[in-house]
Amino acid sequence: MRENKIKLRDKTVMLVGPFTQVIQSLTTGLTEMGADVAIVTSAGSHNHASKFAENVSNAREISSDFGRAAALAFELDKEEGVKDCISQVAEIFGGIDVVIDGQLVDCTRMMDEEGEPLAADADRDLLTPSVTLIKGALPFLTGRNRGRVISLIQGDPIATESTDTLQTRAIAEHSKLMSSVGREVAQSGVTINGIQLGVTEEYLLVRYPEKSTIKEALVELNSQHPKIDIIEAQEISNVVMFLASPMSAGLNGQSLVINKGVN
Repeated sequence: MRENKIKLRDKTVMLVGPFTQVIQSLTTGLTEMGADVAIVTSAGSHNHASKFAENVSNAREISSDFGRAAALAFELDKEEGVKDCISQVAEIFGGIDVVIDGQLVDCTRMMDEEGEPLAADADRDLLTPSVTLIKGALPFLTGRNRGRVISLIQGDPIATESTDTLQTRAIAEHSKLMSSVGREVAQSGVTINGIQLGVTEEYLLVRYPEKSTIKEALVELNSQHPKIDIIEAQEISNVVMFLASPMSAGLNGQSLVINKGVN
C-alpha cells in the first residue's frame, strides 16, 4: 500500500488508453486513494482489463476505503462515442469527476517497427483521439461546474532543440491544446493539464525492439545518454493523483514534464 496523504473518496475517474503498465499503475494508485475507476480500452484489451479491474476491486477486502474498478470496451473515435461512454460510466458509478486521457502513452503510434521516431511528415494523426475525447467530455464536466481533465503524452527524452519528428510536433501541439482548452474552461470549475512522460518501460521496449529486457534497453540508452533514468509508473501516478485532487485547483492549461530534470 502506498504512503500518500491525497484522498479521492467519492471521486470517479474515467481512464482511457491502451492497457499498459502506466494505466494499471494509475488504476491501482487512484483506487487506493479511494477513487472509483472506469478503465476504457479497446475491445482487444478488454478481457485483460476486466480481470485486472476485478482484482483491484477485490482489494476492498483489505480496506473498505479503497475504490472500485470496472473495465469497458469503447471505440472513442467520435464525440458521440465519448458521450455514450461517459453515460455508461456515470450509470455504473453515479457520475464522473476526472477524465484521464492516456491514449498518447502508446509509443507504437510514434515509432516505426525498428524503434525509430516517425518522420514529421508521416501520414499519422496522433492528436485527434485526444481532441475527440476532450471535446466529448467537456460538456459533461462544465455542465456540472467541476471536474479535472488530465492528458498524458509520451515525450521524446533524447530529442534536441533541432529534432523535428512526428512525435516532437505532437508534443508541441499537445502543449498548445492544453493551453487553449485551459483558457476555454477558465472560471468554469473545470481544469485541464497535460503530462509529458520521460523514459518509461514501454518507451524502452518500443525504442529498442532488439533488446529482450528493459534492463538491456536501458543499458543501450545510457550508452549514448548516460544521465537519463527510467521513470517508474508510480512516479507518474503520484503526479496524476495530485492533479486529480482538489489540491491542484490552481493549475490549469499547464504541461508538466516528468523526467527527473534530465532531457
